[in-house]
Amino acid sequence: MPPDGALMVEPGMFPNVPPACSDDLRNSELLPQGTVEHNGQQGNLIFRTVCNSAGWENISITLPAGRNASAFDVEAATPGKIFFGVGVEGGTPVWTTADGKNAFHALHLTSAAPAPDGKYVIMIDPSKSDPGVSVTVRFIDHP
Repeated sequence: MPPDGALMVEPGMFPNVPPACSDDLRNSELLPQGTVEHNGQQGNLIFRTVCNSAGWENISITLPAGRNASAFDVEAATPGKIFFGVGVEGGTPVWTTADGKNAFHALHLTSAAPAPDGKYVIMIDPSKSDPGVSVTVRFIDHP
């Protein structure tokens, strides 16, 4: 890991390559990619892709009342240096790559905390990331 805490992605490190950022991708990622079991309950598998290019550096996660987001992981990433994080919309990050993989896997967001309205964002830091890199994050949206 570089001194700034970015994720260094080597070729072949992830089995999938993120799709190109586009309006079609953003629209398709608004829907669940499937359902999975999480702690004995059915949950929605959600993907969110961010790219280090103008207009695609962040994407929202909105959790309706009573919903949670957990089991975060990287689904796909392009080779290069990627610094990304998850934060409260309009606020500070609650996790960044500098916090490490274990903290990412343990990240748990609710519809009420740390954001009082359940609005979060996944963002890539353009100044700490290589030009053109992208990452697809997966998580489970569940009761």
